[in-house]
Amino acid sequence: DTPERKLLQDIRDKTDLVIIDEAHRSLAPEWNKAIEYFASNSSTQMIGLTATPGLGTGKVKDAQLAAYFNFDKICLTDKNQVTINDPIEHLRNLEYLAEIENIEIMTDYKLNINEEDINNLGINKKRLKGILKDTSLDPKRNKLLINSIVNEYKENRKVLVFACSLAHCTILKSILNSMGISSGMITSKQKSDRNRILERFKEEDLNILINFGVLTTGFDAPQINTVIIARPTFSIVLYSQMVGRALRGPKNNGNKRNRLI
Repeated sequence: DTPERKLLQDIRDKTDLVIIDEAHRSLAPEWNKAIEYFASNSSTQMIGLTATPGLGTGKVKDAQLAAYFNFDKICLTDKNQVTINDPIEHLRNLEYLAEIENIEIMTDYKLNINEEDINNLGINKKRLKGILKDTSLDPKRNKLLINSIVNEYKENRKVLVFACSLAHCTILKSILNSMGISSGMITSKQKSDRNRILERFKEEDLNILINFGVLTTGFDAPQINTVIIARPTFSIVLYSQMVGRALRGPKNNGNKRNRLI
């Protein structure tokens, strides 16, 4: 055995508790391999932490995830150890979470999708990509979206936009540029300037940040006033993660009330 492997074995042998962040990923092969290694002792306990306690791929998968944690959900309790039935409202009252002003904008855009597509989108990534591409190119929908972004910008709000595709990010940024409005763009393909753009959005004069497939988890910008979800999604987990960017309350250095469009 190598020194590294012996060190890992020593850590494993002394581990009494494994805490798993983003625990909804626990069944993913590489994650599960690491979890099982450190939680292999019969005396070792596991706690999973996640804001999205599901997989968004049907009741069977959700049941498998719940079973992995022995169907034992740790709930918030009050000072008398009584379970709090509505933890979201409780945390809003304590100002850890923000209140949400929810605005729906009807675009009249029709998704080119049938029931079979809906059932298979979790598997057929190519089809999903095509749907998002078609949506990103619709001029009427983009006009309504730009109007929403500009209205928020005029109110001097910090705006995070979830776009449909890489191309959609470029389209929106280009239109805003043509209007003399500065915005930042974050994508998975981006290698340089990402950290600088994020810092400008968090700390400086950049008030509009457009992204695709990046800032759903692990992104902490409590200054956000408005989240615009401009991409269709069939995943309740992904949707919850996007909404979560607008949930930072005053005690999380956020705002009392944020806007979700």
